[in-house]
Amino acid sequence: MNQRTKFLKFQLERWIQRGIFHQLMFAAALILAISLIGGLLAWAVTDQFDDPLEAIWWSFLRLSDPGYLGDDEGVSLRIISTIVTVLGYVLFLGSLVAIMTQWLNQTLRRYESGLTPISMSGHVVIIGRTNRTPELAKQLLSSGGGMQRFLEEHDTRRLRIVIVSDEVDAEKRSRLRSLIGKPWRNGQVFLRAGSALKLTDLARFELPRASSIIIPGDEFTFGNSETSDTRAVKTLLNLRQILEPLPMAAWPTIVVEVLDPRHARAAQGVLQERSEIVMGNAVIARLVAQSIRDHRLAIVFLELLAQHQGCAPYVRQFPELEGHHPVAANSRFDRAIVIGAVRIENGRPVTYLNPPREFRLERDDLLVLISRTFEDCVISGDAEVPVPSAYSSRTDAPTRSVRRVLVLGWSYKIGIILQELSSSKLANIEVTIASRTTQADRERFLGQFETDPERVHVKHIETDYTVSALRADTDADMDLESFDTIVLLASTWLGSAEAADARVIMGYEFVKSMLAQQIRTGEKQPKIVLEFANATSSHHYADSSDVKLVSPEILGYLQAHVAIRPVLNSVFGELFAPGGAEVAMRLPEEYGLTDDTLSFRVIEAQARSCGEIALGLLTAAGTDDEKLELCPNRDSEVSITGADVIVVLAAAHADD
Repeated sequence: MNQRTKFLKFQLERWIQRGIFHQLMFAAALILAISLIGGLLAWAVTDQFDDPLEAIWWSFLRLSDPGYLGDDEGVSLRIISTIVTVLGYVLFLGSLVAIMTQWLNQTLRRYESGLTPISMSGHVVIIGRTNRTPELAKQLLSSGGGMQRFLEEHDTRRLRIVIVSDEVDAEKRSRLRSLIGKPWRNGQVFLRAGSALKLTDLARFELPRASSIIIPGDEFTFGNSETSDTRAVKTLLNLRQILEPLPMAAWPTIVVEVLDPRHARAAQGVLQERSEIVMGNAVIARLVAQSIRDHRLAIVFLELLAQHQGCAPYVRQFPELEGHHPVAANSRFDRAIVIGAVRIENGRPVTYLNPPREFRLERDDLLVLISRTFEDCVISGDAEVPVPSAYSSRTDAPTRSVRRVLVLGWSYKIGIILQELSSSKLANIEVTIASRTTQADRERFLGQFETDPERVHVKHIETDYTVSALRADTDADMDLESFDTIVLLASTWLGSAEAADARVIMGYEFVKSMLAQQIRTGEKQPKIVLEFANATSSHHYADSSDVKLVSPEILGYLQAHVAIRPVLNSVFGELFAPGGAEVAMRLPEEYGLTDDTLSFRVIEAQARSCGEIALGLLTAAGTDDEKLELCPNRDSEVSITGADVIVVLAAAHADD
């Protein structure tokens, strides 16, 4: 092939690649060329045409319509007519149909993928299709009064959610719809194609006119926590470039999930106070650590993280309470419990839960309350119970000196879990980690976290914990009955959330089979804590006595409600963070209460005298009839027995 031929082919390729118009022009040129050649040839070899133009028209008619083929006379003319007609089938019909079909398919695909720039305002944009996304959308669609107040604040009448995914088609849309379930509304959820890493893609989603932008993370979708966090920071940089022309006050709320807490500072530094950072792995790790301290704490936290299924935290301003202590104002609420306040300091909200005695509310402070609905957070009286000038001491309940924990599976959350356990008051914690990940890799990773080796003792076992042949009589370190808590984590080294959950389920069945004797005889057995990485995996597994942590549901809830009410991020951060006020369980006798029938108001007063806030009761604790009731009616009488515990908000690590 000579250079001239190569050049012509290259130019032809460039022409065809320029789109359907140029493809049609090329097909038209071929049709014209065949018509000219066929017509001139027929005019030259036959005497049936008076001039060349008539012969060319004859050739075009044969090329475009094979029905003329039978009208020709003479062998030469029929041969030419047949050749032109066959070429017409291939070029005139075939090429045009192929080009138009390809164009139509591309057009339908483009519209199906949602590549057209949107035109709306006040919408919520979720950048990234992860295992959190369905729960995020579900929470937003079912937020009720909170969402109504959010819409009024942003001067829009209807919630619209734009979900940005790398790929979009009818199957993915149908899958998302099935995961969201009943809350789904066709006119409210829009699935659009685009990459968070491409500035041109993000420009199609009217981000400057959005009310909230949520960037969920997921180590399974994006490969690992580092990749997920890197993507989040890059997305924030793109958002900064898009939103910079706007005045700061007009920016939408930006909620971003960072998996590794060590990356939080980098993410926060991109947009400073205009972004709310939710630390995904840290939240789940802290819930696991709380479950190790006392499995009943997980019951409390999971209720606080499940709006419409019990009590949840709310924030509301009460200027009339200026100068009062938050806890002193508690008696003025009939159906809500005040647990603290939020104050703006240096442009950022700071939450004070169970604040010190000298704390007083300022006019712009927000009260933090827990209640069943936002409407319950209303003042219904004017009587106040003053904060004691000095707190009474309570009788400490006996605690175990050694807590033994078995962790099955390897996850990067383990470093945060050990760090959390180190900051608790548990005197001696023995943690055994069983996983196929090599001990050297585990120790190298855990070395990056600050733990107290004198109080948290870690032992590693390299094994596949799903192998049923591994039993107590062959490996003393796996004597399951000797552990207080068994934790099964979704292993992050697996390729997908579904695969990680399948391994958790297999491990759970193995543990249950190993504990079958204890289960049958009712003997004391370890509490099992399970982490699921996919919401659908957890529906039919885990007994009611086990602690089930579904990461996408918990983190989806947090991000959705922070997007609606950004100040809640400060509240949740303080509630989950080590070093602040924390939820604890108290036996009635610790407050000097004996088996008796009394009102929750009396219990509240006893807790207040010890510097703690009573949140509710866990009745029949440790039995099949165990029941949690937060924010009970203050005046209804309850029968306190030795099997009941009082849920309180106490000072940092007041007990374990």
